[in-house]
Amino acid sequence: MSKFLGFRLPARAGIVLATLVLGAGAIALSACGGGGNDNENAGAQSPTPVAGTPTPTATEVAPTANRQDCDLIRNTPFESPDEQSWYAANCARFDGPPVAEAPGQVAIGDTLVIESQGISTPIHRATVPLSGAMPDPIGYFNAVWYDFSPFEGYGGYANAGNLILSGHVDCAHCINGGSGRAVFWGIRNMKVGDTAKYLLANGETIEYEVTSSHALSVSADWGEIVSSSAADMTLITCTGSFVGGEYDQRHVVTLKKKLPPGPTT
Repeated sequence: MSKFLGFRLPARAGIVLATLVLGAGAIALSACGGGGNDNENAGAQSPTPVAGTPTPTATEVAPTANRQDCDLIRNTPFESPDEQSWYAANCARFDGPPVAEAPGQVAIGDTLVIESQGISTPIHRATVPLSGAMPDPIGYFNAVWYDFSPFEGYGGYANAGNLILSGHVDCAHCINGGSGRAVFWGIRNMKVGDTAKYLLANGETIEYEVTSSHALSVSADWGEIVSSSAADMTLITCTGSFVGGEYDQRHVVTLKKKLPPGPTT
């Protein structure tokens, strides 16, 4: 099962003191585990260091719509991108939203696009409760936005503050019942200057540029990382060595909003 790393928010007037918990499966609470939601079954996916930086590995299996049964898929996480597409085309007109949602994690209509890493993922909202526990993302092929609205000075959204997004890196049983790469597999390959686009449900697009991309210990100061002033967007997933049912590091990518070009003369 996932283990958790806690850090304590500083006390502030009118703010409930709470412990933020970054879980092994949650991108730092995010997409962790050679199994993500199946961390306890992921022992076979021991990661191997690459180019001096510990990174997870997984056996990639070509994604297919491995379940083609609306009743079987309904109210469960999708097991492949193709399965999600099949469900949207064949079942969603009867069920409403095409994404199976977990309790407390609701699709908000936004999309994160990182062309360099082949990422185009729907965004679900996970409100951080007063307990401060940041929940693991549910689903291997969507990212989660952590809504820190109960906490002053932490997190944010596309309009202000630090948009904190997490996603699984790999999984033990997500592709045709086997292991494979999850939504945030590629973010550890992002470099300073790379770009990402955040597409809001209202049609607005905001472009971001990477300012840092690095692995951190689970014992890092996560309060600083999720601070509203730390970045305009922060992406988090798991990396490092898979030991005792969880990865021992998190990969964190920070980004700033790109300014629109100035007027030409």
